[in-house]
Amino acid sequence: MDDVRRMAIYARVSSQTQADEATIQSQVAALQERVTADGGRLEAEMRFLDDGYRRSSG
Repeated sequence: MDDVRRMAIYARVSSQTQADEATIQSQVAALQERVTADGGRLEAEMRFLDDGYRRSSG
């Protein structure tokens, strides 16, 4: 029996500064490391990324 758990991650940027500095890549890397450390499996369709920050000009 396969004991590897299928996992999902969610990463997002919440400010223009974070978007400009591409911090979502560091979040994804840390989350992927955690999934591996926990013995999980991360498939492409289970990566939920919100990398677009847009503030309406008021």
